[in-house]
Amino acid sequence: MADRLLAVMTRLRGASMALRTATGEILAGANDLSDRTTRQAASVEQTSANLQQITGMVASNADRAAAADERIAAVVDLAGGGGRVMNDATDAMQRISESTARITSITSLIDDIAFQTNLLALNASVEAARAGEAGKGFAVVAVEVRRLAQSAAVASQEIKSLINASAGEVRSGTGLVTSAGETLTRILDEIRQCSELTKAIAGSSREQAQSIHEINVAIREIDAGTQHNAALVEETNAAIEQTEAQAAELDEIVDLFELGTQAVPQRRSRAA
Repeated sequence: MADRLLAVMTRLRGASMALRTATGEILAGANDLSDRTTRQAASVEQTSANLQQITGMVASNADRAAAADERIAAVVDLAGGGGRVMNDATDAMQRISESTARITSITSLIDDIAFQTNLLALNASVEAARAGEAGKGFAVVAVEVRRLAQSAAVASQEIKSLINASAGEVRSGTGLVTSAGETLTRILDEIRQCSELTKAIAGSSREQAQSIHEINVAIREIDAGTQHNAALVEETNAAIEQTEAQAAELDEIVDLFELGTQAVPQRRSRAA
């Protein structure tokens, strides 16, 4: 009976030692897993923080792009107003050119009238000279009329010179205004293209911000799962440590039984 009990205790001790060895290995693996899980949780948390920062930056860029687009739209409106002013100035220059042309025609007519008047006054002077004493008064009037006609012709020439100079300035101004209008039109085209690019950038930034937000949500879920796994590992460690402690108690019990089985043969030998 004692031999059988000793065999059982031996097998029980072997099983206990195997259990302690297994629990030790499991505990070591669990501790390693706990360390890895902790590091992973820290990495995930840092990644989540970085993604939040990137999300904020991308959203800020989208807001800046939208604000820039609004400013560009305002510049387009201002430039459009400038273009309309340029068109109005060109129209005004054209009207001035037309008025100058009419004034030139009028001065030409004045020149013709002065020339005809001068001829008439000259003829009147000739006729007055032929009339003798009777034509002296008329001759004086003819001379004055001729002088006025000549003065009118001189004034007409001066006006024509001024009009020609003014017409040249108007043509130069019209060319400058037209060139400025064409330049402004090209600038408007470039600004509109910039506006389209800015809108595209703003749209892409918003899409990126949304995508990063979704990634961040997924990472937060991973972080929550990692934290949960870490808690489970801690619980597993606690259970393994408890199992190891129970295995140690089992070893102590086996030791007590072994001491008891050794005492029985000694008593039998003494009794004999």
